[in-house]
Amino acid sequence: MDIERIIKKINNDDKAIATLSLSGEIDKDEIVRQADLLKQMGMGGVIFHANAGLKTHYMSKDWCLDIQDIATALKGMGLKTYIADEDRRPGGICGSLATMNPRFRAKSLTYEIVPKQGFSFNALSQNVVGVYSVKIVKEDGMDKLAHYYKINDSASFKTDDDIMIVSVKENESSEFYNDGYYLDTLNAEAVRYYISKTHEKYKQEIGETFGREVVGIYSTEPIRGPMFSPMFSGSDWQKCCPYTYDTESEFEERWGYSLITRLPELFFFTRGEHYSIVTSHYAEVINNQFLSAYVIPYYEWCKNNNLVLFANFAGEETLTSQAMLTGSCMSCYRYCDIPGVDVPYLTEGYWGMMKQVTSVKRQFNKQSCFSLSYGGTGWGGTFAQYKLLADVQTYLGIDTRLIFKASSTLSQVAKRDYPTAITTQSAFIDEYSYVENYFSRLSALNKATKEGEHILVIHPLLSAWGMQVAGDCEDESRKDYHALEDKFASMYSYLIRNSIDFDYGDELIMAECAKVKGLGSSTSIRIGECKYKTVVVYGLETMRQSTFKLLSSFASRGGKVVFVDELPARLNGYKIDFASSELVKRSVRAQMNRELAQVIAPKSFIRVDEYGSEKNVCFKKRYFADGTVLLYAINLNKEQAIDAMIKIEGDYKVERVDLRGGTVEEMHVVRENGYTIISYLFEEGGEFVVVLSSLEKGKLFDGSSEITHEEKMFEKVAFNDVLEYKLSEPNVAVLDRAQYVVNGDGR
Repeated sequence: MDIERIIKKINNDDKAIATLSLSGEIDKDEIVRQADLLKQMGMGGVIFHANAGLKTHYMSKDWCLDIQDIATALKGMGLKTYIADEDRRPGGICGSLATMNPRFRAKSLTYEIVPKQGFSFNALSQNVVGVYSVKIVKEDGMDKLAHYYKINDSASFKTDDDIMIVSVKENESSEFYNDGYYLDTLNAEAVRYYISKTHEKYKQEIGETFGREVVGIYSTEPIRGPMFSPMFSGSDWQKCCPYTYDTESEFEERWGYSLITRLPELFFFTRGEHYSIVTSHYAEVINNQFLSAYVIPYYEWCKNNNLVLFANFAGEETLTSQAMLTGSCMSCYRYCDIPGVDVPYLTEGYWGMMKQVTSVKRQFNKQSCFSLSYGGTGWGGTFAQYKLLADVQTYLGIDTRLIFKASSTLSQVAKRDYPTAITTQSAFIDEYSYVENYFSRLSALNKATKEGEHILVIHPLLSAWGMQVAGDCEDESRKDYHALEDKFASMYSYLIRNSIDFDYGDELIMAECAKVKGLGSSTSIRIGECKYKTVVVYGLETMRQSTFKLLSSFASRGGKVVFVDELPARLNGYKIDFASSELVKRSVRAQMNRELAQVIAPKSFIRVDEYGSEKNVCFKKRYFADGTVLLYAINLNKEQAIDAMIKIEGDYKVERVDLRGGTVEEMHVVRENGYTIISYLFEEGGEFVVVLSSLEKGKLFDGSSEITHEEKMFEKVAFNDVLEYKLSEPNVAVLDRAQYVVNGDGR
């Protein structure tokens, strides 16, 4: 295997893509000059999007033709051009032009509770969909329903309880939407109109460049609509959930009962409960509406027009945020050519969302998946921080980075803690290619290899749907929700730190695509291109009936199902006795502890022993077509070096791949009792990449040159008292946090 050829023959698909915000007057020559500098910094393409401060009229003919001319110039430079579908996030409004018609504006169901005294049916507006007699009681710090019934007219109004009025409202306008409104993304007619104002306008003006000069579209964080969410919502967000004209009929067709008769349960738990069947059912309906009205038509339009679709979706970070904004991100990723996530800074809390998108990439053989990187690294971000953030992403399966964020001018609005722009204004412009060359080489290796077999973890998102009711789901009082999130995080953290490869199984995707194949030891569940012989269930409050049937068939034919800690309590939201099911009787029961790894992944080709630390070094095996192994290991600890011993079953020739310098060198290793042993000191946040060739496939060092346990792996080098050095640039002191005193007082 010629590894040096792979890491030196880099193409644009192995490189990062810059995001360039356009503001002020569009100066095409200046933008092309900036793109050339981005190329020198190691980028393989540029995504252009409008931003605040833009003087050229967005989506005008001039705007479109400017983009065409820039794209043509970039193609001649060897760069790919992509266009963003919006001037901000979330995508879907065409700068608010798509929502000038009230029918196309996002809508919500909301409620108010009023006392019986003074209430009159005659005073109700035409937007009211239901009126109810309700008794609200306090339980576990929450408002819950003691009882309720629907009131149809004044004659049935015989109650001493309060009155709950549920109505449809138009979501509030916002300065964030250019003083306009967000799109009703559950409404297919509204989405078609939006596409006509943006995508079809591009096609009309520059359609002949699609697939050539302009190769793709980037859609940034479209949303299904906020459900009890403060993001992208109005002042009464704690009482609102997404709704469109046919939601009621879709609900009854899917679940067989009327939504209107049980609307209070959409907003409140009943007494004694911490789960709402109605809310869970409702969330699935609007998730499907979002897919059929927005996500799938958008994807098909791009496919029909020879454009690659990049997209990430709002609320991807946690179970709670997904339930609030998008529904199921994984079901949306299925309809993207290159799905992705926003990873603004390094935190273990983002590991789960990265595994979500990489799972769909593997299952549906997507050409790539991306992260929008560095948007929250701050002004103090260093190359080392950029590297470790991207190392973790790469380890988890992400192979394309969108670099946030370059700016064509300074006449625009900053976002959050705006990081140092990775562009022409950067002081490190001449050195930055060092970072990008490292990841281009790593990306090339990843694309030349394939991962091995994974286990399947059932994703607990649908359990979060039923725990969502009116109020603040992230409030400290919501211990049930926090417990669900903690279990979700503890499982992905455990598996990743124990170097156990896994994918998530989204229950909606599984209902449509998963099949059981084989018998006995060959039994597997297949989802798209992937097969799984072990399935792990942990942290589920409820399980979909389709998943239950699939796992029952899988276990009955010899497949391995592992239930960790508590069993699910519900099926499709309804309480059942899981313990008495044949599925559980045929499954393995395990605890969330140190021994779990031996239960779910008892055979390990590689073992890493760390001295004085605990599970900071993670490794991943990938395979070249001829069976040669690529071993990629990283130290997750950015503050502590880790001394580790890597023990590999079998006798191997070991070649160290230096991704920083682009070289390959055979390593001295210990071979003993059928194992290849490597001692390695991982620097803080450091990486270790080697290629393992079996004895039959590679020539070993002579026995005389092999080292033993007693020999030292390092040598001490003495320097003179004075070591000469010079700076690569002037030593300038930047006063970025100035202090001042006025009249001897204050700071």
